[in-house]
Amino acid sequence: MRKRKRRPAETIADRWSSILLEVWYREGRAEYAYLYTPRRLGEARYRPSVEAEPDVVLDFNKRGELMGIEMLSPARVTVDAVNRVAREYGLRPVAPVHLRPLSADAPLTGTYHYLEITYREGRPWVGYLYLAPRGQKSARCRRIEPEMVVDVSQSGALLGVELLAPNHISLDDLNRVLEDFGVHAMEKMRFE
Repeated sequence: MRKRKRRPAETIADRWSSILLEVWYREGRAEYAYLYTPRRLGEARYRPSVEAEPDVVLDFNKRGELMGIEMLSPARVTVDAVNRVAREYGLRPVAPVHLRPLSADAPLTGTYHYLEITYREGRPWVGYLYLAPRGQKSARCRRIEPEMVVDVSQSGALLGVELLAPNHISLDDLNRVLEDFGVHAMEKMRFE
């Protein structure tokens, strides 16, 4: 029996080459945002979070490396504040285009609990529209269109809609899905 050689783990340089920014919208405003450092994706937070600036909290892994930057009130956090933290931890500065979703109007308004949009390189990548309190388990998932998947409860109530390509989904398409489940239509949708 031959032994397989282990390849050394590949490391990704700490640069914002693949910026993932997760933004949570509520009542038409960005309520929370999380900026992931590229090489830390998928790692668990280990050390307690540290407040670096007003409304800016840092998360670290067990090796003490920066995993991500939390923005507790995104509308009040500036690009300069994020870049001060980035420089302190040896990261390149973030370009204003990467944080643009924080200053833009909320992409959806209407009756909903939360809209989570993950931006990659400043563009919408994936999203999830939460229509039920968090923690409820989905009984089944169903792909509605190439860009949307719905989560449905045991009783048939719509729990949420996964947006696989948010910038390719029209307001009419989303409202058609919501109306099929008896949920109020959305009033506005704009992804930049």
